[in-house]
Amino acid sequence: MMFNKLKLKDYLVLSLLVVLAYIFTATQKYYIPDIVILRSFLVLFVCVFLFLIFFFIKKPVKPLELAKTLSILLGIIAGVILIVQHLIMTFTPSIKNIIVFLISIIVPFISGFIYELTKRNK
Repeated sequence: MMFNKLKLKDYLVLSLLVVLAYIFTATQKYYIPDIVILRSFLVLFVCVFLFLIFFFIKKPVKPLELAKTLSILLGIIAGVILIVQHLIMTFTPSIKNIIVFLISIIVPFISGFIYELTKRNK
């Protein structure tokens, strides 16, 4: 199992993009109607866009290896946040928590695949 090594610059850019995605996710309830499918699709779209930016900054030779690394890293981070914030602190389990967790795991693969397609077509 190959993983992609990330440098300090990569972690800083990734942290910024994750914070932007979190801000969008946390604030969308103020300007997007309360429709779970709509909100989930918008979070997926925004996150894929943000991670495409990361892929174009990083320019990996093997984008799916980077996607696997990011998926594991984000899955762990999202899992810990969901467990601490929604189960231990407030005990508010919901289907939305599972959707956010799944999006955090799937987004790097979608972005990596799109990045790989754009690189093949050049």
